[in-house]
Amino acid sequence: MHPSHEAAFLLELANLATISFEEGYTQLFGDSNLMLHGDGRTAHLSLDQRIGAAFPSQDLYLHGFFSASIKLPSDYVAGVVVAFYICFCSRV
Repeated sequence: MHPSHEAAFLLELANLATISFEEGYTQLFGDSNLMLHGDGRTAHLSLDQRIGAAFPSQDLYLHGFFSASIKLPSDYVAGVVVAFYICFCSRV
């Protein structure tokens, strides 16, 4: 992305309306692997040897913005697959 476009994009992000985790999502599994921080607008997910965490939105959306940062373990991680999935699933 061109630097001037990136700056404009970041300015637009600051003006987005946000909601807290409890207002917009329900935890599906991984109770101990999801921690809310600050005012509930930031969630930290972790993965242990058994399970990760999942949370569906409480409503359907036509568009929106979602960001994620993934941190890899600092030690040897050959064969470890770290992934973040966003799934569009219609409700019946």
